[in-house]
Amino acid sequence: MWRAGVTCIKYVLLILTVLICLLGAALLGSGLWLLLDKNANHGVDRLLRLNADIQGETSAFNVGGLLKSGAYVVIGTGGVIFVIGFFGCCGIIKSSKVLLKVFAVLMAIILLAGIAGAILVVIFQNKVEVAIRNYLNTTIVDQYEGRLNTSQPASLAWDAVMMGMRCCGIDGGDDFRYATRWDHTIVDTGKVVPATVPRFCCEMTAEGKEKFQLGKMTSIDDNDYVDLYGCATSPNDVNSNIQTGCYNAVKQVIENHLGLVIGIGVGIALLELLIIIFSCWLSCCYNKEDEDDYRYEKPMSTMEEETANI
Repeated sequence: MWRAGVTCIKYVLLILTVLICLLGAALLGSGLWLLLDKNANHGVDRLLRLNADIQGETSAFNVGGLLKSGAYVVIGTGGVIFVIGFFGCCGIIKSSKVLLKVFAVLMAIILLAGIAGAILVVIFQNKVEVAIRNYLNTTIVDQYEGRLNTSQPASLAWDAVMMGMRCCGIDGGDDFRYATRWDHTIVDTGKVVPATVPRFCCEMTAEGKEKFQLGKMTSIDDNDYVDLYGCATSPNDVNSNIQTGCYNAVKQVIENHLGLVIGIGVGIALLELLIIIFSCWLSCCYNKEDEDDYRYEKPMSTMEEETANI
């Protein structure tokens, strides 16, 4: 019965570690594909260029640079996950106490790091918020360009968030006053107009919102805004979203789904704890099996010695 229990736990743990390996391998393979396959760059580039941008020109997305940066992150994450899962699989298949202990230690480090991170965020919540706001402000001041035909990832991210969340800047339209890479103009019906906020802070019509939801961000034109000229020159609550900061908008979305986020985090932590317990227990079982085998083999060896002496 005891050995049957060990076998059952062994296979359950093996399934879990194989899933970890597959996840790591999938991420690793995806990252390498994005990094090495030129067709991936061309494919995504064609997707992004299906529509003309808001100025009637082809968007100059630096697809290769964006994919390369993302690929390195995916490769690093996938590699770490795969190595950890590999230690676990080898330890289980080879019945290796050492590899199982290494696997358990690595999983414990991940679990403790996650718990420590969550605790630090709660304890230093105000400092974390200040640090995030300072970083976001830096991206606006130093990187925001106010146009879609750009290769600047931070600028593109701001445009997408502001259009999707119907917000403006970190806390409002005043955040763009010191944007150094934006020329503080917009193009309205072919004319360059001085602007106090980017066009992405302007309120869109129902048609414009529908285009954005369908992923046709680059096909949104001047007619898809409630009052583009008025928003640029004299933004208000009707023609713009200057009173709604993106920081609070995103924070509100997270708070609305906080239960789901906490549930997923707790579920992952419990799964990691279960893997650690199973790994340690299985390693102890292998120690017990070694002791049982020694106790069984010792009398046999003693009998052989006595027979030889006779």
